[in-house]
Amino acid sequence: MIPSPVDDTVWGVSEQYPGFLVRLQRGNNPPASCKRRSFKSPSRLRPRGVDIDSHGVVWTALAASNHLASFDVRKCKT
Repeated sequence: MIPSPVDDTVWGVSEQYPGFLVRLQRGNNPPASCKRRSFKSPSRLRPRGVDIDSHGVVWTALAASNHLASFDVRKCKT
């Protein structure tokens, strides 16, 4: 888990197959008002570990490969 430097969210990964990036946002009345969103890797490779740059872009290593993946939630439509 790592807090985002640009908003009030916390990011982590679910390492169960298929892995997900998980975004948690605290609401006005936690835990009842907290929101969770999960994002599945399009490559079907599991994310392993997570870090966030100063712009709020999430970075993760993809298991069983030598690739890094970036994810910018600002590009999501909803």
